[in-house]
Amino acid sequence: MLLATVGWAVLCCGSAAGVDARSPGKWLVDLGRDYPLTPQAGLSSVDAEIALLFMQAAARVEPDLAEAWRWQVDLLNVLHREGEVQSVLEAYCRLVPDDVPARLAWTRTRIDALQTADARAAFCRKQLAEANPPPEVASELRYRLADFHWNRG
Repeated sequence: MLLATVGWAVLCCGSAAGVDARSPGKWLVDLGRDYPLTPQAGLSSVDAEIALLFMQAAARVEPDLAEAWRWQVDLLNVLHREGEVQSVLEAYCRLVPDDVPARLAWTRTRIDALQTADARAAFCRKQLAEANPPPEVASELRYRLADFHWNRG
């Protein structure tokens, strides 16, 4: 009787698992996204850290899963960890180059991280020459160059 019950449970779970065709990365993203809705979660930074860990694990398991990278950007911003946002945004933009707001955010964080005005201008020129950016990003780069030249007189 016990063997029949275990067999029946395995058979039922096996068919249920077959219906759920999420990849491990997507499964981790869903766990991280839904974690704040669980009874043990609150609205603390520790809970945001736990959700971030799920997203980081998803990105490690499935590096081409853009959703994991995008959630990391949002969570890192909430946790005020701006130093890590740049590399995560860069990875996301590599996967989804058509996401203009993300490209603008990456461009701004990249420019703001540079130490000198000359380095910022060089970055803008390089991006305009090499990257063939969307019009909105090109406009931001040209604005930053114009600001650089205005301040130089």
